[in-house]
Amino acid sequence: MHLHDDEDPHYDDATIQQELQQFMDEWHYRILHSGLALSWDRTQCLRLAIEMFQMHGMEITEEEKESYVAMEDEQEMVAAMVAHYPMAARKTFEHFVLQLQLVVSTTTQVRHALVTGDSQEVARCFEGGETGPGQQILKQCIVEAGRQIHDAVEMHKSWKANTEARIARLNVCQDEAEHARQ
Repeated sequence: MHLHDDEDPHYDDATIQQELQQFMDEWHYRILHSGLALSWDRTQCLRLAIEMFQMHGMEITEEEKESYVAMEDEQEMVAAMVAHYPMAARKTFEHFVLQLQLVVSTTTQVRHALVTGDSQEVARCFEGGETGPGQQILKQCIVEAGRQIHDAVEMHKSWKANTEARIARLNVCQDEAEHARQ
């Protein structure tokens, strides 16, 4: 999509491409800094970034997404992505990218602090009031911890019933063996 006479120059291909490239540079740095690069390869991280832009309105197929991930030249990929960005999404693109950068920055700071075991840094990430990505991350951590506790309790219940029946059966066998031996 190129600039037409009635369009604001802030939404032209070159501007959106520059903003998207800056985001991708920051994304790459944050992935490396957080330690996520130790468990996710480049294509997984790139695929996630592209999926976030799809949620914001970039219109591409799964095949196009996979071809973008496979591209060696990131500038070529960014240009191809911008070509699939409709005007409605371009008008909120800068705000979306800024919000996304804030979330990514906070998330990677928390992840890095957790990986290094720095509890004071983790606490610092969540300071700053009732709003913001830190509080959302904290809420999601609490929800996830609750889910993991529930799963552990359910797992325990499934093994407990089976194990109790097995122990009862083995106790009967032991008693019978003892009786037979006598």
